[in-house]
Amino acid sequence: MKAPAAAETKPGKPPEGNSAVPPEPEKKKASLVPWIVGGVGVAGLAASGAFFALRQGAKSELDKGCDGNTCPESLHDKQKQGELYTTLSWVFLGVGVAGIGTATYLFISGAGSSHEVASLPVDVAVLPQGGFVTVRGNL
Repeated sequence: MKAPAAAETKPGKPPEGNSAVPPEPEKKKASLVPWIVGGVGVAGLAASGAFFALRQGAKSELDKGCDGNTCPESLHDKQKQGELYTTLSWVFLGVGVAGIGTATYLFISGAGSSHEVASLPVDVAVLPQGGFVTVRGNL
């Protein structure tokens, strides 16, 4: 007479039924939100650098053509361009810093997981007297 066979288990699989091994917790999927916000931040920093370089070029031309604070009328447009480049450089610097900072927060806090919804409206205004950047977040 044969003894009853023990419950067969396949190697690598825990036996069915009550087990001392708890099931693995569901892993959160990584979200693209921190990557997108970080990409906007990097693009903002790159744009800031580009406008700063354009500003330096305009400033160099003004330094060559102007006598102190007196500039010929032919360089008036170059002066306006330099002022615009300065403003845009600062605005994009703000966008870049805000984007990188927000992305860093999202990475560290895990708030950018795919199970959560995050929004980050960014308002940018360029005015003749200067510009500003407003960042509002909802995590």
